[in-house]
Amino acid sequence: MQKWFVFGRDADLDAALRFLEQRRYGEAAMHLDICLGRPIDSGIRRLARQMLVSALVHLASNCLKENHALEALPLMRKAVNLEPDYPDLLVRLAALEVLSGGQDLSVQHLESALQINPKYDMALALHDAVTSSADPFDWEEFTARYPNLAKLRATTTVREDATASETIAAIIWAEPNREQIEDAKAEAMGAEPDQAREILIPLVNRYPAFADLRYALGQAYLAGDKLDDAMAHLSKAVLLNPRYADAYSALGIVFRRTGRSDEAKSAFEAALAVDPSHPVAREEILRL
Repeated sequence: MQKWFVFGRDADLDAALRFLEQRRYGEAAMHLDICLGRPIDSGIRRLARQMLVSALVHLASNCLKENHALEALPLMRKAVNLEPDYPDLLVRLAALEVLSGGQDLSVQHLESALQINPKYDMALALHDAVTSSADPFDWEEFTARYPNLAKLRATTTVREDATASETIAAIIWAEPNREQIEDAKAEAMGAEPDQAREILIPLVNRYPAFADLRYALGQAYLAGDKLDDAMAHLSKAVLLNPRYADAYSALGIVFRRTGRSDEAKSAFEAALAVDPSHPVAREEILRL
């Protein structure tokens, strides 16, 4: 859909695209770091940053599979530094802090995530567990508050002596499968709009509160000129994450294409309030 439109414009980005296709995430990250380390077009920079975050999440997940939480930690810290307004990344970093013994830091990351999305259930659950003074921990009462946890706890492998917060941290990395989500988003970027929607709709149905999936599906509908559907998913994306500049910008395009100029201007202004250098919003607002 949009994956290859920059191909041929930057050698390191080209190499990273090829390595991501081959699931060689370390090599992809190396080339993306080089790409981001020099002056480049703002659109290429934005795509490279998003690709690097995806590679870092994969690398961190691979470390965790080998029980190397301390090695995964700097990878996720770097991902959050690149995209500080993604609640899912903040919650995963908080979970890694718990698994590495950094309880105080985990609370900071969770509170940042909850400022963006106050209803993020896994963030609420981990925050409650980390800050709980109950001894012993009352799992029955806790799962009554967070019913989804009971099933996930039963299907997640954790140490027998794991604390409640460590158990929830392990659940966060086990479900949802962030690698699956990142792979699906990458596949959708390179697909035709109809195929992209087929890839993304099952994931949106499974994880309806993930703003990045809503944004990706909204983009797929927009690319296929299905503007009502695009508007629905992009509106949901900015509701789930009010600091999602890309989603505001895409929503502005939908409004512009449906003749709603005032709403388009508001959406582009919202994108620029989050990211004053957003290349699409800056260009689009001048067209109104």
